[in-house]
Amino acid sequence: MDSHSTTGGTSADAGEPGAPLVRNIRCRKCCRHIDTTYAFCPHCGTKQKSGDAWYYHPVWIAVLAFVLIGPFALPLVWKSTRMGVTLKLILAVLILAYTGYGVYYLYKIATIDLAQFRELEKLLH
Repeated sequence: MDSHSTTGGTSADAGEPGAPLVRNIRCRKCCRHIDTTYAFCPHCGTKQKSGDAWYYHPVWIAVLAFVLIGPFALPLVWKSTRMGVTLKLILAVLILAYTGYGVYYLYKIATIDLAQFRELEKLLH
């Protein structure tokens, strides 16, 4: 490996041959330039990566939404960095449709139960 090779990125000064390559991004909060390897901004302390937790994975979002928390999983959908906008829209629509179906199903069960209670009340009087 020669002295000119580095790990990648953009050149600090494109006109200077052999210039070290610098990999910078902007902080999510203060917008100052920081190294891409930093997990936290050295200026403001903001965490730089989001969506890395297990619950931001599309499969786990679906499990949480369809089994446990329903529409309360929608913020996880929109904060996930593992999905594109199209997949986020599809998953959000599916979660909302599933929630709507669940609410409708519970409404139907409640009306049937109330009708049965009214019939039982008529029989007892």
